[in-house]
Amino acid sequence: RIKMATKVIKEIGLESSMSKESDFESNYLVYFYNGNTKDSSGKDESLSLNLLGSSLSVAEECDVRPTIAGKVAAAGLYHGTGHICSVSDDDSSFGLFLCLLKVPYGKQTEEQGTTDPMDTKDILIVLMHTGTISLELFRPEMEVFCKKIIPHLNALLATGYALENFSDSRVAGLLSKWYYYSVLYLDRCISFCGKHIAQLLFM
Repeated sequence: RIKMATKVIKEIGLESSMSKESDFESNYLVYFYNGNTKDSSGKDESLSLNLLGSSLSVAEECDVRPTIAGKVAAAGLYHGTGHICSVSDDDSSFGLFLCLLKVPYGKQTEEQGTTDPMDTKDILIVLMHTGTISLELFRPEMEVFCKKIIPHLNALLATGYALENFSDSRVAGLLSKWYYYSVLYLDRCISFCGKHIAQLLFM
């Protein structure tokens, strides 16, 4: 059974080699999301994604946005629930994790030190990965990670924001490490346990 546990680790790709940065590329995109409606023929009429911030270049984001919009339109997203899909063509192949968040857009009250909710914004978090690891294995972790971004998005919206300043925000700092927090924790655990990981799984 110990040999079988070791084989499982290798088969699902959870060896320490997955942490090598040369093996993959991870990116993120954040959009203001305006939900789509459908006309009588079932055609989407008003789905729009307005960029809030991204780790991609302007040209790269423009290239990938139609693909993301198509995946979003087909997914039927629910707030707080992640959707995983893949994109593959002649030029590239990558996985997408889509998570729609409802972010309170509040205003700080200095006298009371509380936040007075004024509105909510639908924010779409898109996590991209070009490696061979199946994102489906880490759906719960990525959902939790995205939900933990909500307070920081709220602070960003409440204090004002500009696209050119997004890369310096706390939100960008966290999202730039999404793979580290959501996936590599398991790699670190395996590395820490070393040769005893098979016995641990067996127990």
